[in-house]
Amino acid sequence: MDETFAPVEPVNNLGDGALASIFLQFARSDRFVPNYLAEELAEATSDPKKVGTYATDHAFEDDAARDDRLAWLRE
Repeated sequence: MDETFAPVEPVNNLGDGALASIFLQFARSDRFVPNYLAEELAEATSDPKKVGTYATDHAFEDDAARDDRLAWLRE
């Protein structure tokens, strides 16, 4: 990783301790966020967290993802 971007790299900041729950949603066919990176980000994120993975691409045109997101926001 380029040290220039280290302060804003998500994997370096997600473990700092959340003030509230975080919901990470990943697409299995995302050309910008490959599965290995999604797993790394999820692992680096502090609790409380929820992780959802969906059979979609980066556009996230997925009814289940939308429904899960809305349900999480209502919690």
